[in-house]
Amino acid sequence: ARSRTTMRVQGSVRREQAKVDIAISAGGGSDCVTSTAWLGHIGAAPGSLIFHPGRAKAGNLVTLVEDVEGELHDPKQFYMGTDLLGRTQYLAKSMGLGYAFYYMAQDKDVLGKGTTEEVIDHMNNLASAISQTLAHRGCQCRMIHLVDAGGDVLQTVLSNEGFMREEDIPRAQRDVWSLLLALCLKLRLGCDAELVVVSPGVDAQSVWLGDIPFFG
Repeated sequence: ARSRTTMRVQGSVRREQAKVDIAISAGGGSDCVTSTAWLGHIGAAPGSLIFHPGRAKAGNLVTLVEDVEGELHDPKQFYMGTDLLGRTQYLAKSMGLGYAFYYMAQDKDVLGKGTTEEVIDHMNNLASAISQTLAHRGCQCRMIHLVDAGGDVLQTVLSNEGFMREEDIPRAQRDVWSLLLALCLKLRLGCDAELVVVSPGVDAQSVWLGDIPFFG
């Protein structure tokens, strides 16, 4: 049902768009890794997309990353730049998972401190960039998965504390904005969406970067 098929319409052959899944990493490096594992677990179709948010860069809001074939040795590679994303993509390909990995420039300065208009514009631009990426690949979205390893997003969203530290304020949390983005895309793309939370204590990074037979 998820593969690309053709059908005859009024004497002509029209190729249906492939239906793929979109996984949005909530924000951390382990979320990127867990998004990949989750898509593999549910049997998401080849061509499914993973979007991982990071610091805003000059240029496109959404960028397809290049493979990183070598092992990661510098600790900064796990949380800066796109090396972890590129390494995960390379390992996914080696396992036969035909997913595409995109870096998403999520501007925390705008989201955390900007005006309402600036926040809305930025969120709409991110949603448009993802929608356009899907269209350019000739695909339709079957389902969106917002993946959070550790469940931090639930702690933030469901908190009823009257006082929170500045770093705990929902506006400053990348995972909350990723969740809102997934909900916006659900409406825009007309598909289903779900929040996938992996129980706290799962070190998805170390699992993914271990020996590949571990996933067997």
